Amino acid sequence: MSRVKLNALIDVVAFAAMAMLFSTGLILQYLLPPGSGGLEGRGTGRGAAEQHVSLLWGWSRHEWGQVHYWIAGALAAILALHLALHWKWIVCTLRGVHADASGRRFGIGVLSLIGLILLAMLPLLSPTRKITRGELRQSTDAAAATPAETKQTEESEELRGSMAVAEFAEKAGLSIPELLRNLGLPEDTSPDERMGRLLRQHNMTMNEARQKLKTDTPNTP
Repeated sequence: MSRVKLNALIDVVAFAAMAMLFSTGLILQYLLPPGSGGLEGRGTGRGAAEQHVSLLWGWSRHEWGQVHYWIAGALAAILALHLALHWKWIVCTLRGVHADASGRRFGIGVLSLIGLILLAMLPLLSPTRKITRGELRQSTDAAAATPAETKQTEESEELRGSMAVAEFAEKAGLSIPELLRNLGLPEDTSPDERMGRLLRQHNMTMNEARQKLKTDTPNTP
């Protein structure tokens, strides 16, 4: 095969690989987004077998992720071959016409290429860390929260079951009748009653009470 035909073939294969890589990326982002399910990562507790899994052509997000990975690897190999076949042209272009600055221009080009490769390798050289799903969800919610929501969350965490009704209402910024009404608790409840015990008597958790106060309490400027 002549050099021209080989270059043309490599270009066609590279374009096809880029099109497929873009297509599978859209599939993973929109048709099978995170949480669409698969055999792995769905848990083994009660109801795990009944959880829905989205499939495309019989493959789940996990299998399409593998296809995306191998297409990316094939494209990288094709581009490396393309660079090898055109290396002389690249060197001549970087050197240009012989001049005092030609060596400097070539050095800058080589350093730029090395820097680009190191930048691409940086995620692979960085260490990973393990956290629980709860910690990940908490950090994600905190990053997406506005300053007002963050302040409100911090204030709600100060509400504890060991507090008396009067202290709990003060921390929540409500009067005792407003607190009892918002939580659906008896209006004749003693101000000295412990909130934790009171909530248990009415089948309500502390987190549910905090969430209900967030929803029902009007925002103040």
